[in-house]
Amino acid sequence: TTAADKVTCFSDSASFLTLLAPGAMITAAGIQEGGTSQASPHVAGAVAVLRAAFPGESQAATLARLTTNGIPVTDARNGLVKPRINVLASVRPANDNFSARTNLAGNSGTAGGTNLFATRESGESALTEGVGGHTVWWKWIAPATGQLVLDTHGSSIDTVLAVFPAATGASGLVPMAVNDNDGSSNGASGLLFMVAAGTEYEIAVDGMGTGTQGALVVNWSLITNPAANLS
Repeated sequence: TTAADKVTCFSDSASFLTLLAPGAMITAAGIQEGGTSQASPHVAGAVAVLRAAFPGESQAATLARLTTNGIPVTDARNGLVKPRINVLASVRPANDNFSARTNLAGNSGTAGGTNLFATRESGESALTEGVGGHTVWWKWIAPATGQLVLDTHGSSIDTVLAVFPAATGASGLVPMAVNDNDGSSNGASGLLFMVAAGTEYEIAVDGMGTGTQGALVVNWSLITNPAANLS
């Protein structure tokens, strides 16, 4: 008999084992078998997917995606815990979840990213009507009081940009500022708002429209001596 995420009785086990993969009982090409002959192609296929999704990453980075995002499975025979491959979790952006938002530091800078395969968390509301549901997150702590210029210029997709006050989770957040198009090319977004020194701000970017996914760029610049444009 077989069961999900249980180490089979015939499986080898060792402290230096890297990954677990489905190995019993697998039906392919009209043949049902169990063993390494089935587990190995699952791993090879997972690696092929990740290499196609992230062609610029090193092999070590690909392996790290599989091991850090795998489902932990305990071998009841010896208590060893090893990751079972989870391709969908491995291909998602590192800052897909609010809790794993990427830190932006300093008065100004540019950060790259993607919302490819990103998801909307439980309780996370759409940033604005028509948003595609592939949100990724950053955070920034203001080094000083002033105006923050924040935009997604250079992104490959039509974006929606939102900023939230400091929070502990994505559920029920209400944006303090949100923008779809700021008039620049490719549907990029832009915001200008006041910030207070030492205060954390949560930043979310999504694609505008269902399924809109691609490469993202986030640019920020703090103006510490803002002046009104009286003209």
